[in-house]
Amino acid sequence: MSTGIKIKGGGGHILSWNLVVGTDIGIDMEDSWNNFLQGNIHVSKEALKVYGEEIVDVAEAVQKSHDPEALLALANILTTSPDNAVAAWAILVKKLGGVRIGRFSLNVLSGILSNAAYSLLKMALKSHGIDLP
Repeated sequence: MSTGIKIKGGGGHILSWNLVVGTDIGIDMEDSWNNFLQGNIHVSKEALKVYGEEIVDVAEAVQKSHDPEALLALANILTTSPDNAVAAWAILVKKLGGVRIGRFSLNVLSGILSNAAYSLLKMALKSHGIDLP
């Protein structure tokens, strides 16, 4: 298994707003104590398979924003089935400014989400004045 950040031993480590991409484990702490972790993002191999490499642009935008609500939405997207993350996508679109976040276009979701979930996302965004084709 691949690990992004590994800390072995010691205490008082501060890890804040790190981005780890393409590993099985984001942060691994062994024999360590009194650590502070905040806002760290892990884009797993599985998430890359589901959403494509461009999902990294979304993670980077959230990382740069330091927005806790956007972080929670991204966590939901990266850890649940795509159809269960419709509300999270709507939050990210509002927070990060549109249906294109870096190289990632929400149009990609039409091939990932079920028809019902995609229709729900379109309706949610429409209610905020955002059109998704």
